Amino acid sequence: MLRQFQQVDRKLDAIRNTLDMAIARSEATHVGELLTASSIVDEVHRRYEQEGSFSSDMLIRLALAEHDVRRLAERFRYLVDTQSTAEVDGLAEVQRANYDAHSAMLSSVLDLRIAYLRVCVDMQEHPKSAESTVMQLKGRIGSVTEFWQQLLNRSDGLRKAIHEREALLNDMNWAERFLPEFIGGRGAPAEKKLKALRSAYVSTMENELGIMKDFDSLIQTLMANSRVRPRS
Repeated sequence: MLRQFQQVDRKLDAIRNTLDMAIARSEATHVGELLTASSIVDEVHRRYEQEGSFSSDMLIRLALAEHDVRRLAERFRYLVDTQSTAEVDGLAEVQRANYDAHSAMLSSVLDLRIAYLRVCVDMQEHPKSAESTVMQLKGRIGSVTEFWQQLLNRSDGLRKAIHEREALLNDMNWAERFLPEFIGGRGAPAEKKLKALRSAYVSTMENELGIMKDFDSLIQTLMANSRVRPRS
């Protein structure tokens, strides 16, 4: 599990290196926090498997990791939800959106893994609340699954925008399409926008394929490894 998280980290590094330096330095902090939390969760999970119970130290570390992961998951999800893929102005903006999508995916997977461990914690510490925790987990799984589908279909909006731009160009008469913009032509800016949308579409499709490649085995491993039965 930790090796797979590290592979995702390298993917994020590759994307981050294409961004503006100031943004990269800022985002490095958030990704560093996220990956540190993932290492803590991995260690807590491993110790629980070995020892059969959670110590006070493990509970504290898990709570701190949970705080960071929840905060970062909400941040990246907000960024994804508020971005309009059809309103792109350049490749850098598309790359930034793809970076946010990868980070949102990683943080949501880690958040779900913590939620599984929380069930085990309540079995040990608050057995009367365990049933409620399981119901919360089921609700979280449903919400996260819907969000993953959203991340894997961000290119749909771009494809629709491309079709609309193509139709707009086809509907222009000769003068509108080919005369210079300063005398009423609309073709040049429309062509420029269409070119940007096509580049964004290709980049976003590659990002969606990358998410599927990077996270499919991680999710499968997460689901398998998170079926941890509390020890008596």
